[in-house]
Amino acid sequence: MDQLHSFVSQLSCLDQTGDVYSLIRLRLILATLLVTAFFAPESAISADTKRGVFIEVGEGSGYIEFDNGVDFERDIESEAYSLGYVFDSPPNGPSLSSNRLNIGIGAQAFEDDESEFNVDWVEARGFYMDNTFGFHFLGNHGLRWWGGPSVRLGLYSGEHDPGDNTLHLDIALGATTGVNIDLDGVIISPSLAYRSHHFYGYSGHCFIDDFAGSHEAITFNLALLF
Repeated sequence: MDQLHSFVSQLSCLDQTGDVYSLIRLRLILATLLVTAFFAPESAISADTKRGVFIEVGEGSGYIEFDNGVDFERDIESEAYSLGYVFDSPPNGPSLSSNRLNIGIGAQAFEDDESEFNVDWVEARGFYMDNTFGFHFLGNHGLRWWGGPSVRLGLYSGEHDPGDNTLHLDIALGATTGVNIDLDGVIISPSLAYRSHHFYGYSGHCFIDDFAGSHEAITFNLALLF
């Protein structure tokens, strides 16, 4: 953990002294990965896999705790917005199980639930991967009701009020349920998920302050598969 803290601190100091090229390279790498995934040849994925795009919104509540010399903990409300790319294999048919992978870019905000001044303790942007192992409950070839456990891993950078840099890792476990509706080859797939998130990060000049917390969140996801 100390080595990770030291590495993150060095990255932060480089960024604050004007070296923005690392940030640009990171965004180019993420964009390349998303474009490559979207235009991946059919031979690179299984024949029963559908791919497409999704949007997602969510909110929840929890707490955040800072360790910056004077420890304190605050209740928070969380908000999240994201969009990205989705694989689902197989989305319909006789199979009793399926696997759904979401690769997304998005934003998170942790707002103070105890203050009347709407303090945003953390506002961050980043990327994540979310995998759901789904079970087929009901349906036929053109309609499937599915659900199952999901695991999510994300990395976000942003700001901590009053303007310090932040970097945090987000890990979430939960359950997702949804339906796949096949409209002549195009599948519309709305879903709901409940997840327990745990996050760990650093903030401040050169990331010298630690913070951590957790929140329970409900999200709505709308995917379009081709």
